[in-house]
Amino acid sequence: MRAVVHDRYGPPDVLRLEEVGRPAAQDDQVLVKVHATTVNRTDCHRRGADPFVWRLFAGIRNPKRRILGSEVAGEVEDVGEAVTEFAVGDHVFGLNRGCLVLTRSSSACRPAG
Repeated sequence: MRAVVHDRYGPPDVLRLEEVGRPAAQDDQVLVKVHATTVNRTDCHRRGADPFVWRLFAGIRNPKRRILGSEVAGEVEDVGEAVTEFAVGDHVFGLNRGCLVLTRSSSACRPAG
């Protein structure tokens, strides 16, 4: 899958489009193919490590998470063995980034229509 990533903190110039590995759903997770995501104020602060104390959570020297974005909407591609609330093809929304795995407690089905 393609994603906009950053391997160091800084201005928007540190971002680049790159092929990244596709995650796999664990027993209690849902793999979501993201159709839409946001980049919000928090993402901008995280990218720039502003304020500096942000690095205590996001990585001292370099970002722990390379992909920005926290709110997503997409389609379930795979579900873990313990997941019964979702099925492949369900349209969902949740909090995270990229093509991702979510815990079932941080996701919800999109209402029909």
